[in-house]
Amino acid sequence: MLKQQLSSKQQGHLYLLQLRYAQRAKDTEIAKKAGYAFVANSMDITTDSIQAEDKRRYTALMQPYYSGERDSTEITAEDKVLAQKIYTGEICVYLYEASNTFDMVLNNGDPALKDALRWAERLSQLRPNNPQFNQLIDRIKQKIN
Repeated sequence: MLKQQLSSKQQGHLYLLQLRYAQRAKDTEIAKKAGYAFVANSMDITTDSIQAEDKRRYTALMQPYYSGERDSTEITAEDKVLAQKIYTGEICVYLYEASNTFDMVLNNGDPALKDALRWAERLSQLRPNNPQFNQLIDRIKQKIN
């Protein structure tokens, strides 16, 4: 009943809290339920759609700097790089939190680890050469075999 009254953003926060609880309690049932709900449709979003949304958000964020409403020296080169992938970062949070929780909580050979591996591989596709994501992939592969 309560979940029906929550917005999708609030539900996302609830699932994230459940994932964190599952990590600490080593509760596989909660981990799976929250993990699948947290990832939801993230795997269905095409890379082109993610890139288009990144571009849209970046343009909207930078508009005050382009128009002179804000001082362009306020934003660093590092901030600009991060701002170019805002939506990608959001998708990565969903995929990482769920796949990392599965890695931490599920037993070796659990069939759900194959889904966690797919999520982690998508992370690597969205953010290539990230050592944290590559290590996660390696750990999950070890648990599958």
